[in-house]
Amino acid sequence: MLHKKLIIKEFQNLGYCISLNELPLPNDKMNKKIFIEILNQLKKIDDRTSFLQSEIGLDSVAYDDAFFNVIDNLFKMIFNKTQVELIHSYLYTLSPDKLWDGTIVVGKDGVEKHVKFGTPSQVWDVIKSIE
Repeated sequence: MLHKKLIIKEFQNLGYCISLNELPLPNDKMNKKIFIEILNQLKKIDDRTSFLQSEIGLDSVAYDDAFFNVIDNLFKMIFNKTQVELIHSYLYTLSPDKLWDGTIVVGKDGVEKHVKFGTPSQVWDVIKSIE
């Protein structure tokens, strides 16, 4: 909304009278956007928790676990068991580095293929492909 106001103001400063209509994102694009934001935030929270524990000696796991359980239960309401397991793998197990190239093997209809799985966007694409 702020961007819309700034754009209108800039055009008004140039002597134009305009109005802007915003088109809503389709549900699938909005869901993907929100999913990516959630995974990015969960990664940041996990990194912060690890930092607090290793550098400061503050163990906030018991506090954070309640929130993670709520989020995990919401994932379980939306995604099937395999999808939730893949989300957990991305968040807590897999980390692209020298030992892992950011791909996983996904089998569908008896055919296995390597797919990219190193970003939240790629995780979304994989879990949506196995609905």
